[in-house]
Formats: sequence, C-alpha cells, structure tokens
Amino acid sequence: MQKRAQKGVFALKFLHISDLHLGRKFYGLTFLPQQEKMLTQIVQLVQEEHISGVLLAGDIYDKPIPPADAVTLFDAFLTELAQLQVQVFLISGNHDSPERLQFGSRLLEENRIHIAGVFRGELPCVTVSDACGPLHIYLMPFVKFHEAASFFKEQKPEDFSELLGQLIQQTPICLAERNLQLYHGFVTDATFAPECSDSEWQLGGMQNVDPAVFAPFDYVALGHLHGPQPVGGRCRYAGRRSR
Repeated sequence: MQKRAQKGVFALKFLHISDLHLGRKFYGLTFLPQQEKMLTQIVQLVQEEHISGVLLAGDIYDKPIPPADAVTLFDAFLTELAQLQVQVFLISGNHDSPERLQFGSRLLEENRIHIAGVFRGELPCVTVSDACGPLHIYLMPFVKFHEAASFFKEQKPEDFSELLGQLIQQTPICLAERNLQLYHGFVTDATFAPECSDSEWQLGGMQNVDPAVFAPFDYVALGHLHGPQPVGGRCRYAGRRSR
C-alpha cells in the first residue's frame, strides 16, 4: 500500500526534451550556431535546476546521415552531461538512423547514457531509484508500423494503437511501482487536435496512438510534434509555452 501511495511522485528531477534536429539547414543556411547555444542553455538549466536525468524523446538529428559537425556537437553535449553525472535516456525519432544512433550504446551505458535506437520487438527498461523506491523507465525507439508488426507472429495488430497495446501488455510492468515511458510519434484521441509542424505530418490514421494504451505509466515523455501540449492522461509533448 505504501508503494501504491507513492505512484506518480518523483523525488528525482527530470528534464523532458525532444526534436533537437541537429544539423538542420534552411536554404543552405545552417542552424548549428543556434543549436550549439541551445544545448549550452540546456546544460546550464540542468545545473541550475539540479536535474537528475534528461529524457530525449527522439529526432536527435535532422537527417539519417547527419553532418559531422552535428555529430561532434551532440557528442560534446552528452560528454558534458556525463561529467555532471546526469543520466540520459534517449530514443530514436523518425528523422534519425536507428543503427547510427545505437552505435556505442553499450559503452555509453557505463556513463549512464541509455540509448534505444533500434526496435527489437520489446520495450527496453532502465531502473533507477530514489527515496520513493524504484522507477522503471521504458524506451520505445521509433519504428515503422510494418517493421514493428513483423515481430507479432500470432495476432497481427491492425494499427499502432493495437501494436503498442499488445507490446505493453506482454511487458512485465509492475503497477505497484512507478513507470515512465519515452515514445516518439502521434498520440491523439477523439477530443484532441494536435498542433503539428510542417515537417511532421502523416497520411491516414494508422500511426495514431490512443493515449489510453499508456495507462500503466505515471508519465509518458513524447516527441515528434514541435510544440508543448498535453495529450490526455499523463502523456505530454516536450516544451514549455512562452509566457
């Protein structure tokens, strides 16, 4: 009962960000100087707010093959966070190359940088602890529907909501303890019209995910839509609205 009373309470402090799109260019002009300034501000915020962990919900890079200077910039960013002994939880987005993002992940894990770039038919989990007990952080990398559906041999899902529902159902999630999920994609319901950017759009509704499938989680850190917005339940896209 004591553990159940602690559901949703976080002694650890997390910073939820997404969609950095490092290396992005517009009509040949690079955004890298502005992006370097942004990452510097994030590191400063981590220090000022005593952040325990950074949740990076996908689209680290703007292209599957990012320019070398973007990779160098992100490497420096992760190095600074590791030096501050801040844990990083990172998933791939639709703009990322899963395999490139996954490179070196086992070595980086020794510095508490946890990367899920490639979907392998399951939800990887990293467990951390604080004064309230264990906190299980599940990492769902971006994957196309037909690729993810190939892991389901018996009951084939018809859309992403059903696919994620089955995946979560077959994952041994302890409901008496706290659980957090990272996901990159469209999470909508019948009462919610998301604010989409011109670079993130879709055809049809197969990619849509009903927020109800995330019921076992105390917080769902979303990426993909370029604007802070709650989705229902405890699902939220990254960002803070300007005052």
